[in-house]
Amino acid sequence: TNLFFSMSTIIVNNISADTSRFDLEAAFQPYGPIHRDNIVTRQTKANTWSFAFVTFESRNNAETAFMELQGYRMDYMIWHLEWGRTRKKNYDNSKGALEKQQPRHRRSLSFSTTSTSATSTTASCISYHR
Repeated sequence: TNLFFSMSTIIVNNISADTSRFDLEAAFQPYGPIHRDNIVTRQTKANTWSFAFVTFESRNNAETAFMELQGYRMDYMIWHLEWGRTRKKNYDNSKGALEKQQPRHRRSLSFSTTSTSATSTTASCISYHR
């Protein structure tokens, strides 16, 4: 599977937490076959917000849906649509080949508590994963 968005992916911002995948498909399917759709919900202590990704099989169908559904009201929310972005590849201009990417190292922090009779200390251990 391709991890990057295609040129026919629409990001739907400002959707209600009550909006289901069925609701999303019902709004977008009249414009053409949908390749993939997904609703994502993020939550913090203060706020919860949802957005969705809809990928059409055809760019033309996606453009029509984008124009027609910009500002669409579902439940009590007004949708704001954006185009999905593709990740650019890094090219070495001198050779025309892909640059070799350096591997990323993830640092995780692990905290453990040890206590002594008089005081309590917190020790932190840093480990690197390759």
